[in-house]
Amino acid sequence: MSRELLKHEIITNYTTVWMDNLRGGQTELVNTNRLVRYYQGTTGLKTGTTSKAGCCLAATALRNGTHLIAVVLGSSSSDDRFNGAKAMLNWGFANFETVKPSIDKTLITNVSVIKGVDEIITPVLPEIRSILIARGRQDDLQQQVEIAVDVAAPVEKGQKLGSVKITLDGEIVGQYDLTAPKSVAKLSFGVVFMRMLRALCGLYILITGK
Repeated sequence: MSRELLKHEIITNYTTVWMDNLRGGQTELVNTNRLVRYYQGTTGLKTGTTSKAGCCLAATALRNGTHLIAVVLGSSSSDDRFNGAKAMLNWGFANFETVKPSIDKTLITNVSVIKGVDEIITPVLPEIRSILIARGRQDDLQQQVEIAVDVAAPVEKGQKLGSVKITLDGEIVGQYDLTAPKSVAKLSFGVVFMRMLRALCGLYILITGK
């Protein structure tokens, strides 16, 4: 739930506020998440305490492009939940990092279009999203490119033509779809006829010089 909520970045405009007031300063509000004040990079997110659930906390923090979530449930005290969350976040930042893979675009080859008005189409990459990996392992990332040899017309803009997979120790840690940058219509009799006519005209000019 915390991860889904953080997809709406506007939420951090509120969850990172330590103190605020209402009614012209008559009512003072203090964030119950003390990490906002004391833990570097805290972005939120939610505290909660009930007699059955105990002291709970969903803590989030962002450092150097790495956004982590630590969830603590059923703590016996408020101090325990904050200390537990800090310990998990510290471990995460010490052992993982967020990197943007470097894609070798020379490996992205053209795809033949069967019976299309265009004979070939060049797949395009989306925006490269950053991935989370063990710290210091960026040079160990491997790239696997899978592209269709051909595709039958019609081709729709955005149609998947292949993928680029980023692996680490054989495990897929990132994947990006290769898609068609434009639509390619299927050849019609009229298009074929006009192409043959232009070819014949070109041959006639070549032979006659007229």
